[in-house]
Amino acid sequence: LLGEVHALQLQMARLQVELTEKAYYKDKCDDLKSQCVDLEQHVAGLQERLKRATAYQDRLQEQLMAESKMRSESINHALVQTNRLKEQTEILEEAQKQNKTMERLLEHWEGVCFQMRNELRHRSDSRDLSLD
Repeated sequence: LLGEVHALQLQMARLQVELTEKAYYKDKCDDLKSQCVDLEQHVAGLQERLKRATAYQDRLQEQLMAESKMRSESINHALVQTNRLKEQTEILEEAQKQNKTMERLLEHWEGVCFQMRNELRHRSDSRDLSLD
């Protein structure tokens, strides 16, 4: 009888350890899911910024083309317009740099989110298998 009691106590101890581990991994999984949601929101924000920056770049490009046409109207007018074109070209180049930076950030966060989803799936699959 003592042997059976001891065996049951060992089994209870193992089950307690297993429950503790499962609770830990569930908390870890919940944390990762929360981080993934935060990253998805961040990525959405970056995508929106990239969209606005691209639209701004398009508008600047259209302005540059219109102003280069006006430049040919007169020499005095062309001198004034040349200075404006230079400034807008700098703005356009900065916008293009920002677009490239945004694209790299977006690719980075999409990769991070993809990795987190895979990790969540892997942990979820592992947990499902351990529950069986």
